[in-house]
Amino acid sequence: MPSSSANPQFTTSRIPANPPHPVHPAINPQPVMPFTLLTDPGGLTYSIRFFNSGTDQRVRVFLMAFSSDPNSPTWSDASLSLPPNFQPPYTNTISFYKSSLNGATNLWIGCWWDDGTYANAAAYFAAHPSDPNHHTVPITTG
Repeated sequence: MPSSSANPQFTTSRIPANPPHPVHPAINPQPVMPFTLLTDPGGLTYSIRFFNSGTDQRVRVFLMAFSSDPNSPTWSDASLSLPPNFQPPYTNTISFYKSSLNGATNLWIGCWWDDGTYANAAAYFAAHPSDPNHHTVPITTG
């Protein structure tokens, strides 16, 4: 069943090593797909809240928006770093204007250790293309 929300909340979980892949964080829980991110009241902005309750290391969250081709993003952001064991009631929120997406209808959200492995969202998503069961959470914008 499809799901939608304004200002949803996600946390991270620690995925065990599975060679050749190292231990790494993932967005969890995965939203019920398809998931539509709704604007905040007023219709001008989107907000997404994040926790890092599933890992004992600093995690960086990456976002990228695109219309139909993920190889042609219209907007990206990698500005959110979550401290270790960052749990409710504490939250860290990414908010952005709907207009900043430049007409994009799709959003990817992913995460990795905040260790400099990926300099920006473009580098992260080049290494982790859409995979709703693992690294990247696909969301449509409403």
